[in-house]
Amino acid sequence: MVGPTDANTQQIKLYWTISGTDTVVQPQTRQVLKAANTRDLAATALDELLWGPPEISQVGFTTAIPTADRVLAYPGRQADWGPRITLLGLTIENGVATADFSKELNAYGGGSLRVKLISDQIRQTLEQFPGISEVRIAIEGRTEDVLQP
Repeated sequence: MVGPTDANTQQIKLYWTISGTDTVVQPQTRQVLKAANTRDLAATALDELLWGPPEISQVGFTTAIPTADRVLAYPGRQADWGPRITLLGLTIENGVATADFSKELNAYGGGSLRVKLISDQIRQTLEQFPGISEVRIAIEGRTEDVLQP
């Protein structure tokens, strides 16, 4: 366990939705181990985002991104799916971050509001880092027609 004053950590913001609103994305500050570069720190932030917010939250944080329990219960789940969404890779080129997620992200189930919230959570979490001005979301390397309402 590391504390907020540990010299080997730094603060990042993870963006969550708020229970009962489903239209607002709000940041929560977290301490993570320092990373060697922006890409590593941004990837750490996405990994944290995929685990979902803390179970006990006075603010009522939740997430539009499918958590492990939602992935496992998703009716369209395929036999080759894993138990949760994983980050397959993150590239940053010319200010564009492309976050490539595993196919389990498809467990979001559609809906334009849900797509917007997932995109907002990922985009805002990544855009806090220097050098990232645009975000693309990929599933298994594909950026076209992903996260469709």
